[in-house]
Amino acid sequence: MNNSYQLDRMFIGMFLQFKVVKRMTSITKNTPSSIKNRPHYRVSLDTTKNLKTGFSQHELLFALNKNQGAFVYYACPMIFERSSLYEVNVDLNALRLTDISTCPTAYKDNDNHFIFFGDTAGDPVWCSDPIEGNAIDPKEFVRKLVAYAQEVEPRTAALNLLKMLQNTEAIPAIGKMEIFGSEKNPSILPFVSDSLMIISVPISNTKRA
Repeated sequence: MNNSYQLDRMFIGMFLQFKVVKRMTSITKNTPSSIKNRPHYRVSLDTTKNLKTGFSQHELLFALNKNQGAFVYYACPMIFERSSLYEVNVDLNALRLTDISTCPTAYKDNDNHFIFFGDTAGDPVWCSDPIEGNAIDPKEFVRKLVAYAQEVEPRTAALNLLKMLQNTEAIPAIGKMEIFGSEKNPSILPFVSDSLMIISVPISNTKRA
């Protein structure tokens, strides 16, 4: 990681937190006024603070999204039948990737919060204070990754990923001695590793893209 070393590959970090999408057949007190359709679709956010970290899942993802070069999305599959999990020819358009950068807040109130969709192909609405967000399909996600790979130098991409992981590690955990015992430097990464993916892109492929 110095100016004299030339990387032959680019490393990009992505956080895709998959959620369960629930089909709603009636309007409830939590439904934003802009949502009129029946059925419409709701995703519950995990905003309950974790006893080990002091942060909720949403807070961690919201903080990760502040890092340069981070790709952080709620992955919302619009599938509602168990049999759909075994489809051979998967329809990628059924996956809506909700951009966390359009979320207004980290929701630190420890209350219930949701993402609503008026239809399976629409943009999300963040609740409780309804704010319109943005969602993309997997093809658009790939286009964003390609554009990033074309515009950013490999070393910069690698440094961005390293800083993102370091920033994640720097998030303090509450009650360290009680929870982690004798471990002096507890790691926060296990709490976000379920959504972390790192892709490696050959530089030659980047130039041809």
